[in-house]
Amino acid sequence: MGKLKLIFGGLIVTLVGVVIAGVAILKSTDFNQYKSQIAEQVEKATGRKLTIDGNLELAISLTPKVKVDGVTFANAAWGSRPEMVTVKSFAAQMELIPLLFGEINISELILIEPDILLETNKKGQANWELSIASEAETAPAADSNADTKSTSTLLPTINGVSIEKAHFTYKDGLKGEQTSLIIDHMQATAEDSSSPLELLIKGSFNEHIISLTGSIGSPS
Repeated sequence: MGKLKLIFGGLIVTLVGVVIAGVAILKSTDFNQYKSQIAEQVEKATGRKLTIDGNLELAISLTPKVKVDGVTFANAAWGSRPEMVTVKSFAAQMELIPLLFGEINISELILIEPDILLETNKKGQANWELSIASEAETAPAADSNADTKSTSTLLPTINGVSIEKAHFTYKDGLKGEQTSLIIDHMQATAEDSSSPLELLIKGSFNEHIISLTGSIGSPS
């Protein structure tokens, strides 16, 4: 019994030491040094430019929070405006223990005042169709499967999304019609990746006030 107590105590001390070391490393890291790398990887994956104007800020706790202001994602070259997406503030709250072992579990993703434009042109092309993605689809099947497998291991788990004061616009270039959706508040949560996603949306659709609640399939 005494040996078990010593082993158990040793495990607890080791775990606490790992957490303290992880917190110290995170606190000493200047995350702004990764801004250019993040932008480069996004452009490489999508063919579109990502701009991060604000500083990457990290709040340390049992659920560390990464926050950045002023994020912009470029529109298609033929688009009606330069930006497809602008976000006033973006934050991700993560679980600390999985993060120390290289796993990204996001308990909540927070978007403040995102402005998203989805549009098609007169040829029927959509601005959400990314040229790099379409090239990947035409790659050999074996390579595609390998890439999918390796990429899936890197994708974070997201259990909640919170959106405040969002503006979505859809422009149909063929019909010349425009649809507008304003979300004053949206909350989407799931207990885990296999649980149903519970939704709460309050806003307006083409100037008609809407309030929706319900659930959809699991995040996975």
